[in-house]
Amino acid sequence: MGDRRLNIGYKRNLTSSKSPASILQLEEMVQDLQERNDYLNYKTNDLEQYQRRCAFRIYGIAENKEEDTNAILKDIGKVMGVKVKDNDIYASHRLGKRKNRAIIVRFVRYSVKEYFYKIRTKLKSSEQYKNVYVNEDMSSHNHFIYMCARAKLDKRYVFSKNGCVYYQSISGDFHVLTPVECVDALIGQ
Repeated sequence: MGDRRLNIGYKRNLTSSKSPASILQLEEMVQDLQERNDYLNYKTNDLEQYQRRCAFRIYGIAENKEEDTNAILKDIGKVMGVKVKDNDIYASHRLGKRKNRAIIVRFVRYSVKEYFYKIRTKLKSSEQYKNVYVNEDMSSHNHFIYMCARAKLDKRYVFSKNGCVYYQSISGDFHVLTPVECVDALIGQ
């Protein structure tokens, strides 16, 4: 199947009659195109998520006109016990157009982002940042799966790691949630 997906040539010599053979050929072509489309969507999502692996989003910080998002990030780091330097940050800015927009932060190195992300729970003990949340920056597809899983399953057991969405069932098993159908299959477990 793998090499068929990469082959972009199509059979163009279909008979013009409405015979069962030509209908079967068309159904096979449609099936093949659907499989290729699914594969390309998967690969596109995978690449998009990989580009986001050094980034996360910070929610719950009030916005003001003269703010410096790098300074906000350094202050949050100081509260958590992490020294964030300017040369660790690739970019940081607000997202969207609504009020109290999230801050997106992209680090230069994955290791710095991962360490910062791991100890994010220390913000809960801070009075200044107790209502601030740090979440992974996920592709729209992965974010949709994450939100569906949190809405339909026990959200305490839904989490993400490197953009992949996981669910830990009552039995202790971990499930990777890739298509939304996986979420529906786990309801009641």
